[in-house]
Amino acid sequence: MLYDEEGYPQVNIIETLGAIGPGAKDAVPALIELRKKFRGYSSDAAKALEKIGSPEALTATRVFRLREALNRRVYSVGERFILPSRDWLIGFVFAALAGLGGGRRLRQLPMAGLAVLWLLFATWNTYCFVMRYKIRIDLLLLMPLLFYGTILGLLVWGISFLPLRRRP
Repeated sequence: MLYDEEGYPQVNIIETLGAIGPGAKDAVPALIELRKKFRGYSSDAAKALEKIGSPEALTATRVFRLREALNRRVYSVGERFILPSRDWLIGFVFAALAGLGGGRRLRQLPMAGLAVLWLLFATWNTYCFVMRYKIRIDLLLLMPLLFYGTILGLLVWGISFLPLRRRP
């Protein structure tokens, strides 16, 4: 009942069992087994077990909820402190590389541009984390800009080291 012809869980049936609630308490052992067998469906099964609400179902979800709370705490620390720090560090590294250009504008300009780009992104990212914005649609625009801008800047910077002949 919970599995399709290929042996994979059917999410719509899991959700339906949760919607049935206490009337689906006969499915509790199957949902507990599903959680152990298929980790990817663990949260769907846990939600259904919570909605069923029998003592056996609630006991089975308790460990899942504790693990979920721990993951949320660990990832929130990384999200709040490590990611903005990474962006600031990248910006300052590019700023330092721009200073090491040896007086050649072609070497300094791409790194200075990347430093400005990453430091602006770090400022915006830090602001969003401080304000606790949950939905970040801006990343759909900013991440490709950062990625392609970084690749292009590093490419131009690398080409500036090639020994090119000058015409007399």
